[in-house]
Formats: sequence, C-alpha cells, structure tokens
Amino acid sequence: MGRRAKPAKAEAQATRPSARKAPKKEAARAHELEQRLAATSDILRVISQSQTDVQPVFDAIVGSAVRLLGGVHSGALTRLSGDQIKLAALTSIDDAGDAALRALFPQSLHSEEPHAQAIRNRAPLNVADAHTDPRMSEAAHASARVRGFRSLVAVPMLHHDEAVGTIGIARTEPGGFTDDEIALLQTFADQAVIAIENARLLSELQEKNESLTHAHAQVSEALEQQTAASEILKVIASSPTDTQPVLDAIAENAARLCSVGDGFIVLVEGDALRAVSATGQLVAQSPDYNARHVPVSRGSVAGRAIIDRATIHVADTAGVSEVEFPEVGALQRLLGHRAMLATPLLREGAAIGAIVLFRFEVRPFSERQIELLKTFADQAVIAIEN
Repeated sequence: MGRRAKPAKAEAQATRPSARKAPKKEAARAHELEQRLAATSDILRVISQSQTDVQPVFDAIVGSAVRLLGGVHSGALTRLSGDQIKLAALTSIDDAGDAALRALFPQSLHSEEPHAQAIRNRAPLNVADAHTDPRMSEAAHASARVRGFRSLVAVPMLHHDEAVGTIGIARTEPGGFTDDEIALLQTFADQAVIAIENARLLSELQEKNESLTHAHAQVSEALEQQTAASEILKVIASSPTDTQPVLDAIAENAARLCSVGDGFIVLVEGDALRAVSATGQLVAQSPDYNARHVPVSRGSVAGRAIIDRATIHVADTAGVSEVEFPEVGALQRLLGHRAMLATPLLREGAAIGAIVLFRFEVRPFSERQIELLKTFADQAVIAIEN
C-alpha cells in the first residue's frame, strides 16, 4: 500500500516557520537602513548648521557611530596635525576614563598606538583584545582597562588617499569587529572628511571674499582721494589768486574722506591763529568764526600741532587734562565734540597753520585718515604758495 500524501493544510503548516523568518530579516534590515539614513540626515543637518565649525559635526558623528554599531562602549575621533595626532571628539564614560583617554593625546604619528597605525597604514586596525594585544602600548592597555573595554577598531579618515585622522570605537567584550561594522564605521569617517573639507573650502572662500572686499575698499578709497585731489586742483586752477575757494574745498574734502562732518583750517597771523575756512557745525554755531584771533598756544590742539610741527590726535577730549590742554576743555564744552585730529601746514619746515577735524562721538581716527589729512595739508600749502 502506498504512503498517504500529506494534506495541503499540513504542508502549509510545515512551510510556515521558514516563511516567517524572511519578513523578520527584511524588517530588521529595513529598520537598520532607516537608522542609518536618519543618522546621515542628522549629520548633514549639523554640517549645514556648522559650516566653519567642525566640532559639532565630530561630536554628532562619534555619537551616531556608537549608537548605530550596537553594543558599542565608546568612541573617539582624532585629527592629524603635522606629525601629531590630537583628540578631537569622544563619548564620555566617566571622569577617570575620560582622563585616561585624553592622557594618550597628543601622540606621535610614528608611535605604535592604534590610531597612529591606522593613519600610517591608511587601513583599519581591528583589535580583538585591547588588554593584551601586543600592537598596543602599555599605556593604551591601561587606558582600555580604566575605560572598561576589550575590543577596539580604528578606521582612518581619508582625503584623496591621505589620512587626516581616525574614528575609533570600542566594546566591552573581546572579539573585535566584523567587516560590515568596519565598513559602516568607514562611512562615518567619510562624513567627517566631508565636514573638514567643507569647513576648509568655506574658510578659504571667506578669506578670499574678505581680501576682495578689502581690495575693493582700497580701490574705492584711492578713487575718492584721486577725485578729491582732482577737484582741489581744478579749484586752484580756476582761482589762482584767491585761496578761499581752495581752502574751503580742502576743508570739505578732508572732513568727508576722513568720515567726519566738521573741521576747519587755521593760519598763523603774527602770534595768533585765525580760522580761514570751516565746515559743519562750527559754521552753524559760530558764523563769525573767522573774525576771532586766538593765541598760538600749546593749550589747544591746533596750537600744539603748529608749535610741535607734528600731528596731534586726541581720542577723547572729555578725558584730557585741563592742565595739559586747557583750551580743549573749553572748546569741547562749547561744541560738544569728543575726538580731535590736527596736522600742521608746513612750508620749508615752518608751520604756517593747521587743519583740524573733530567728531562728536568717541571714535579715534585711523592711521589711514591721519596720513590722508597730511596730504590735504600739503595741498593747502601748495594753494597758499600759488
């Protein structure tokens, strides 16, 4: 008698356990892929938010690597600087463990430490037991015991086949890491390299932009100065015997190019000074400014510039000594200005007057503005000589 065939129901029951295994594996793989995509998205978000600061990116990468590799005890990221390897990020364990890890860095690129070997060989170093592996130093063994791990892998961060650092992770159990785990860790190393390159390129771009902006500003300043000089020369040519239009043009251009609204020019007449041109509030508040003569005295900024034949810069008139500059305090109380700059008009070594600028806020004059005012002083002397 032949064997009786199994009922269809029995056959279905016989195949059901293996059929159930496939969906579980697929679900696990899908979950793992979802976690990796989420970690990558998080890291890219941090990179976009910290374009020139790689530290938050390093912290995010190490944290994601420890979280995704499963059963991982801790992680660390290093960067190569010259022939020194420096610790750039780590997952904290405790004060003693963190101190033990930090004590290993900086370390020489030529040492036998795991991170140094991974960088030199440009290949992962997989350590099955960090307490006994002869490839590690006694200090590294001690650090592993203090931090409480046995397995260790260090993966190089490669840029154009040149190592720029490492990512290392550790487990409490011995046995090392699988090829799949090392490959996953390598993707995190690649992300760290991307962050470093982005930061470097962006920094270089910013430096170039700043240089271009500075160069543009210098060109603009030079054009402004040339335009002002051209205007003054035109006034000189059109008024060969009348210095007043020339002095007015010099006072206005000096004030404008030195970023102030107020200034005046004084000339020496006997033993006194007389303002011969002014621009800004001085004209509005004292319409008869050019009718007064004041003694040539070291007590005023203009007087001292003339007597000393040197540029005098007072960053804050409210803070000057009444003994040193008695007339400055009185003028400051009258006009309310705070910063002053005076440069003498020199003809064959003798001071024949001065150009004076002032601001109504505490903002010192720059070296460029001081040099520029000297140029205007030279033009004033040429106009007077003509």
